[in-house]
Amino acid sequence: MSGHTPGPWVVTVDDISCLDYANPSAVKEGFIRHGIAQPDGGFTLAVVVDDVIDGEANARLIAASPTLFDFVAKKAAEGDADAARIISLI
Repeated sequence: MSGHTPGPWVVTVDDISCLDYANPSAVKEGFIRHGIAQPDGGFTLAVVVDDVIDGEANARLIAASPTLFDFVAKKAAEGDADAARIISLI
């Protein structure tokens, strides 16, 4: 995975309002924005906006990507065929 922003990444949380794209004049309240960012105050890498609990879980999974990649890459280098196949798909 060359060229990615190095980890670690963290999840930030904000309450926001969102536009309803089906009805652009309407604003939906109660959404949560989970940002995936660098912990040193660097730029936001991605944003998950959701009105359900899954948004936080999705953001945490995305934030764990650098660590997960490093683990799988290490296993691939040690000869794990499944890990090597996963790396080849990235």
